[in-house]
Amino acid sequence: MVDFKHAKYLMQTKIKMQNRIAAIYDQDEEMSAVDNARLPVMPQGSAVILSQDVYEALSVVQDVTRDTNKEYPFFLMGRVDGQVVYFDKFTADSKNSQGTVANFSQFLINKLTDFIAVSPKDGSRIVAHGHSHPKLSDYYLNFSLGDMTGYMEMQDDNPVFKSKQIELCSVLLAGGNYNFLFYDGNDYYKFSEVFYQDKNGALHPVPCYGTEKSNLMTRVFNGGRNS
Repeated sequence: MVDFKHAKYLMQTKIKMQNRIAAIYDQDEEMSAVDNARLPVMPQGSAVILSQDVYEALSVVQDVTRDTNKEYPFFLMGRVDGQVVYFDKFTADSKNSQGTVANFSQFLINKLTDFIAVSPKDGSRIVAHGHSHPKLSDYYLNFSLGDMTGYMEMQDDNPVFKSKQIELCSVLLAGGNYNFLFYDGNDYYKFSEVFYQDKNGALHPVPCYGTEKSNLMTRVFNGGRNS
């Protein structure tokens, strides 16, 4: 059965991502890669700060993804202070990994529901829905068209996120990078500044949107095969 609502979001995302998408040969359309380099950057002063506990948990997700070649879904929860986002809560379901698809289990959905229930609805709290990418292709450092579509769908379908009572962003862990993405209803923006804060309060830069790009990626995006 065709999911017409999802198909609508997929089409909307394709329109927004025009000239940023590379189709992957012999793969489903939603696996098409979105070129990180073509995503606009959040305004100056915007940054993501991870607590040391969250950073260490995400580092484990990166390691397990590399060792198992599977995607892992997770949520981060935190707060917003001006243009700076702080994440100090992490929840994942390692038993729910299904290869190259990161499905969010009922366990994770329940954790998200609990956070929403106890959070103030004044825009001061934020959720990051995230997943990891194993190195299975030359495109793994990039969000897929399906990733973008799922993000848009999650925001539009949840009144708390759509009304900005609680903010929503997305994060992709890939190749040692911590790629945070924000959708404002019109376009997708990448955070170019990510840090973790150690127990003493010192900030340490964290890799994001690394410059690693294969020859194939360059050829696809510069060779006229955009969709």
